[in-house]
Amino acid sequence: MSDATNSFLRPEWTGHALVTKTYTIGLTNCGKGIWRANPHLAKNPRYRQKLANEIERFVATKLDYNLSAQDKWDLIKRKTKQVTINFARHHDTWRKPRIKVLQSERNNLLRRYRSDIECLKLLLPEVEGELSKLQQEIVEIQMLKAGRRWLEQSEKSPGNIKHIIDQRVDQRTVAMLKHPSTGEACLDMETKLNATESFYQDLYTEEPIDYDDILDGARRTPKQGSPGLDGIGYEILYLLVSHPSCRDIIHQVFNDAVRLAKFPKS
Repeated sequence: MSDATNSFLRPEWTGHALVTKTYTIGLTNCGKGIWRANPHLAKNPRYRQKLANEIERFVATKLDYNLSAQDKWDLIKRKTKQVTINFARHHDTWRKPRIKVLQSERNNLLRRYRSDIECLKLLLPEVEGELSKLQQEIVEIQMLKAGRRWLEQSEKSPGNIKHIIDQRVDQRTVAMLKHPSTGEACLDMETKLNATESFYQDLYTEEPIDYDDILDGARRTPKQGSPGLDGIGYEILYLLVSHPSCRDIIHQVFNDAVRLAKFPKS
């Protein structure tokens, strides 16, 4: 054991303090896995402003206008990933010592004014409020890492959890498709994509997509949907789609996808 602390916890969680002990254990051979942006950053005013400024500067000064709309969109998302990683790293670095400072301030207040209840009622809420907010951030991040979002709906039954996991696997996995033209079974990725393209070509009439339609669709996306291979969730994706500097690019990307079957790589 290398450390032990007695810390304040949000009153919504418990009426007790938390005793924490730190132990040193062996190293693990498990890697970090695929990067995923923290969707809760989309609610952080500082992150929103930082991302907006960086994207505006990047599009105006760094983006090559001779590139296709698809390549431009990929580069914008790559820049978004860079900004998000840097912001999250600095925010995490700031949050840990800030929590320690707030815990120390709270302990000092309790010692100094332990006989003055009215003074404590006046001074403690501000410190404990900020502590609660930072602790909630950590919990939300850990829940995302653990993939335990269903607990937010109080769905704690093991059978229900297994059902949800199986359901999510089924939604993400398409074992086989039947080609709408030939009726043959499509088992590999190339034939599945060909069957999907053929199906939607017959299903939809080719019409230009308005930017307002794209914006409305991005606004109605699931709040807790899993991100794609780019790691950028819907909450952050909406910030990009609604950014004035990205308007013409994303508009062309969607129309090229419908009319020409041209898609970004990510």
